[in-house]
Amino acid sequence: MIETGVKALDLLAPVVRGGTVGFVARPNMGQLVMLAELMLRMKKRGFATVFWDPQSDISGVELVQEQSEFSHSAKEDVYQQIVQLRGEKDILLGVDRSKVLSGELLSLRDRLKEVGARPITIALVDIKCEAADDDNAYGPLDTLWRFDTDLISRGIYPAIDPIGSTSTVLEGAHLDAVHLTTQQAARKLLRRYRELRSLVTALGAEKISDSDLQLYQRGERLEAYLAQPFYVSEPYTKKPGEWLTLYDTLADVKRILDGEMDTTEPSELFFKGRLEVTS
Repeated sequence: MIETGVKALDLLAPVVRGGTVGFVARPNMGQLVMLAELMLRMKKRGFATVFWDPQSDISGVELVQEQSEFSHSAKEDVYQQIVQLRGEKDILLGVDRSKVLSGELLSLRDRLKEVGARPITIALVDIKCEAADDDNAYGPLDTLWRFDTDLISRGIYPAIDPIGSTSTVLEGAHLDAVHLTTQQAARKLLRRYRELRSLVTALGAEKISDSDLQLYQRGERLEAYLAQPFYVSEPYTKKPGEWLTLYDTLADVKRILDGEMDTTEPSELFFKGRLEVTS
């Protein structure tokens, strides 16, 4: 996997090095902000970042352009740029779904098979948001990030669906045992929390058992913890972007799962980085 420093992504649906990640979202759910943030974070990791510009006037494209080291609209220019860079660095290539549908991405990948050197990781977005209900929006993917309407409505970002988002890394063959165990426990808790949330919202917390109330409250804390400020959003949120190592994320999530944060209000965990470690 490639660490992004984004808690929700690295825990629940990691990026596969040399693989393809697909974004599935409705309008105004932050997919282009996510791609811009990914470009910025991968530059920090020493990746070369290339954006295959679809030349769209949709809001957010300019942010991706700004955060990409190289931006080209013509397939031949993208190809030549990758050939020039690929011997030196891993590459993150951002591509719109239109290039998948036109067959241009497949053609580019076929040509690049003839070029050796380091991996190309591809991030696919759906700028027109035409495939939000399509279970096979891009064809085969190594990682799927499905954006969640409920999280958006409550101002929780990144709005990655913890149940619907997944990665082939999570099949276990290439995943550390601690990561796999923690990820599975976190997903199970968040699934139960979501089931209970509609009941609590409608009838109140007193209508569920004490054991379910404990799960609900821990799920609420975990959901709050997975919210995270982005570097590209600093001018708007007035909060500095946060980068957490996978080690720190797993340690924090385990503390929440084990009940160490049961006396902490969810608001104290929301939109922050590492949990404070007390002696």
